[in-house]
Amino acid sequence: LGEIPVALIGQRGPARPDGSANASTASLVELVGTPFVGLIGMDVLGGLDLEFSVPERRLTVAEAPVERLGSEPITTLAGVPIVAVGVGEESVRLFLDTGAPLSYLHRRLANLFERLDDAEDFHPLMGRFVVPTHRACLRFGDTSRTLRAGVMPPLLE
Repeated sequence: LGEIPVALIGQRGPARPDGSANASTASLVELVGTPFVGLIGMDVLGGLDLEFSVPERRLTVAEAPVERLGSEPITTLAGVPIVAVGVGEESVRLFLDTGAPLSYLHRRLANLFERLDDAEDFHPLMGRFVVPTHRACLRFGDTSRTLRAGVMPPLLE
């Protein structure tokens, strides 16, 4: 989805100004609250090998599987990436949405952490909604990150 064509690993794709449910880039920018010029979805990325290095703040994209040592595999469910992370004393698998303005945890996990404030978010099928947030510490391999995580609305849990 975007106003300009994209090239990724030597393959060019056309601009598609309208995405699902006739959402334009401009309307999504307004809803998300973060400027961007387009989205590259799993329809493009799903056939590629993606390696996220949190400590190095790097994404490696390849057409064929890349040999790795010590990395956690990322699987997909209906085209959405799922990654293993440590939350408290548990290892859990979470959906990975790098374009989301707010991260989410199940209520049981979120309640392990300090309560912060409320945040407004949106979902294409639900519209705008408000959720409580918590300061959550997540472990990605040997790296820990603290982030503001919302509690999933009951309809999405």
